[in-house]
Formats: sequence, C-alpha cells, structure tokens
Amino acid sequence: MKVLHVVSSLAAGHGGPSRVVLEMCHALFLAGVDVTLCTTMPHADDKLLEIDSAPYALRLEPSWRAFLFEALARPEQLRSYLASFDLVHIHGLWSPASTVIAKVARRIGVPYVLTSHGMLDRPCLRSSRRKKFIYTLLFERNTIEGAARLHLMNEGEAEQTQSGWTRLPPYFLAPNGINARAVPPAGAFQRRYPAIAGRPFMLYLGRLHPSNNSAIQLQVLQHAVRKRPDLLWVLIGPDQGSWPELVTAARSARLLD
Repeated sequence: MKVLHVVSSLAAGHGGPSRVVLEMCHALFLAGVDVTLCTTMPHADDKLLEIDSAPYALRLEPSWRAFLFEALARPEQLRSYLASFDLVHIHGLWSPASTVIAKVARRIGVPYVLTSHGMLDRPCLRSSRRKKFIYTLLFERNTIEGAARLHLMNEGEAEQTQSGWTRLPPYFLAPNGINARAVPPAGAFQRRYPAIAGRPFMLYLGRLHPSNNSAIQLQVLQHAVRKRPDLLWVLIGPDQGSWPELVTAARSARLLD
C-alpha cells in the first residue's frame, strides 16, 4: 500500500503533531507500508525535528505558498502525483495546502484520512472563531465531510469534536504511539536538572498556547502547595503566547518561585 502523509511543519516549535507524524510514518514503514511524508522546510529560526535518518520518502517543499503556486500553475502534475498513492493522510486543518490536496484527492477519487489533532475541539474552535468559521464555510467543510475517515485520539476528543459547523465523517479511535527506544532511562531528567531532584513536581508537556489553558494547572498548583509546599510545577514546551500572562498570574498568586 502506498500512503502520502501531509503535515504543515516538522519544526520542533509546532507542537505534538510534528512528532506524532514522524513516529507514525516510521511505524508504518516498519509494517511494510510504502510511505511518503510531505511537509515544508522550516523558517531559519525554527529547529527541525530529526529527519536525516528517516527510512521513508520525504517531500520537502520550500513553503506551502510555493507549493500552492506550483499546484495552480501546473494542476495536472499534482493530480498525477496524488493518483500514484492509494491513500492520503492529512494532519491538521486550516492550511490552504491541505485544503487543496484534499480537494484534488476527492476529484480524482483517492480516499483520504483526516487527523484533526484537536483542531476540531470546541476550545480550539473558539480561538479565532470568526476566521475559522468563514474558512470552514468556504473551504474546510468539504475537506472534513469528504474524508473517508476521521482519526481521533480518544473518547474525550470524540466528545469535543461536535462543532455543529459540519457533518462529521465516520471516525475511528487510535491513540498516539510512543517510540520506546527514545524514552530516556528513569531519573535522567532529575539528573539533568538537579534543582528538582527529590522533590515532587507536576508536569505540563506541550505548547504554551492559550488553547491549552495552562492557567487551570496554575490553579491546581495553588491548591496543591497548601499540602505540599515543596511541590514544583515543571513546564516543557515552546512558548506560543501564554508565558508572559502565566508569569504575571503566578506572581499575583505568589507562586513564581
């Protein structure tokens, strides 16, 4: 089986989907699937995730803008390229390139799977709601409704994916996998950061983005330190807008230290 995966970026700062797609493609390759991953080159200030050792095919576009320009200038080439695959797997929404790829796939009869990566959750839709609603009415509604299957991670995501903006295609549940070989040995994190060694801590792992609502965990910390004054909050992930507000809130709650 020949499968094309499409993701907006493999930059480390773009959060979980970039890592998930790499692991998924690797696992599919080991299972005997002919995999190609299509993405873009990162900006100069972005750190690219490890792709040098990827055993499957990579198609790195200079940018999605360049890809779209080429697709509009030579549409027959994109149709011919997509027709060489048995299945297309699109990761994420609100990307014009993914919208175009989905449209061409529908037109030539190549089925595609859509993994929303939480982008159809109600909290995500509330962010830039007007823009997303207009884009959905104009373009993304067809992308969603035309998918052969919608891939969701768990029952919680299935419950949240009920925007009412579109009809949802049949979905299946499959959690993200983890490459066990990449998991560091127990205690490695504490040895790297001795300030937390021997102390209890609660962990936040992900982008510091308003849609992830990390302020709720700050409220949890505020209650938890009453019983465990030595408790630390460890946050791992790139800042995408929430850090200054979080620092201000932590200072107001006298939790900054």
